[in-house]
Amino acid sequence: MANVKVAVRVRPICKREEDAKATIVVNEYQENVLGVANPKIEGIEGCSDHRDRIKHFSFDYCYFSLDKSAPNYASQQTL
Repeated sequence: MANVKVAVRVRPICKREEDAKATIVVNEYQENVLGVANPKIEGIEGCSDHRDRIKHFSFDYCYFSLDKSAPNYASQQTL
């Protein structure tokens, strides 16, 4: 049986997403772990929702393309 490797890319929102008032939900980034905010419960004061506001996901590779000045920035050429 073959091993499966998983990679994720955190990219900026596109024009269509901007027009739809989309927001970036990745709020934490470490080497191979992302923290993703749940937009359905984010910012609700006194929320008694049992779901976590931030979920953490692990990957084999994570390419961060949000901020060109970040030391870990991954360009299209890198990918």
